[in-house]
Amino acid sequence: KLIPNVLRETINTRELCVSPKNPVLPTSATGIDKENRFLYLENGSVLQYDYLVLAPGSEVADYNIPGVKTHTHFLKTLEDLEKLRTALQGGSNRVVIMGAGPTGIELAFELSKFHNVSLVEAAPTILPTSSQKTQYYIREQLEKYKIALHVNTVVKSVAEKEICTSNGPLAYEVAIWNCGVKRNSAFATYRQEWADEFGIFAIGDYVASKENGPPTAQNARAQGMHLAKYFNAGFQGKPYKYEDRGKLIHTRDEIVWDT
Repeated sequence: KLIPNVLRETINTRELCVSPKNPVLPTSATGIDKENRFLYLENGSVLQYDYLVLAPGSEVADYNIPGVKTHTHFLKTLEDLEKLRTALQGGSNRVVIMGAGPTGIELAFELSKFHNVSLVEAAPTILPTSSQKTQYYIREQLEKYKIALHVNTVVKSVAEKEICTSNGPLAYEVAIWNCGVKRNSAFATYRQEWADEFGIFAIGDYVASKENGPPTAQNARAQGMHLAKYFNAGFQGKPYKYEDRGKLIHTRDEIVWDT
């Protein structure tokens, strides 16, 4: 429940980025010389490496819908969460969350403790990848806590204080966009042969696919553990195979195990 904890200020966001064992360089990568194995950084530094792991994550997918970037809050970075926390502390009561996947659902339950919350989902149901049993139970919980649900509702544009949807306008004070991600566009599409030719590996959302698994924290963690074992075993081992181990969904007062 990282996002709710950050919004409640029970976690210091700056502490999440500090590791006493693994130093973090506060800069961005600007280029890779694959043949000579150099990584170029925005601060002007050049790092030489034996092996490089690319894990740049993903970007918010706004699908070029007008007003999404301008008027809604994202949930992708710590800075996004800090801006959202400030907006919610301003006394805003009417909150609309677009996207009823696991993150949107959990956030809706958390914010419903203090705000009037609505969920908007383009698909016919919430939690599209979950079992029907879980979908039904979560819908009951949403109704119990008076969280308005709008399924089969496509967002067409977002203006100041109003969302234009396929089923009519929705007024809001705080709008939150949680409708998917896309590959990080700052990096070229990864190719598997780079591992053997240039010592470059990739994990996480950056390489999410049907074969590698979805862009989830669970999958990224499993990929990281698999790659670490592969390194420690002298680059020997079986290829990574995604395994869905189910997921936990936090409601207002309980945890639902979805398999």
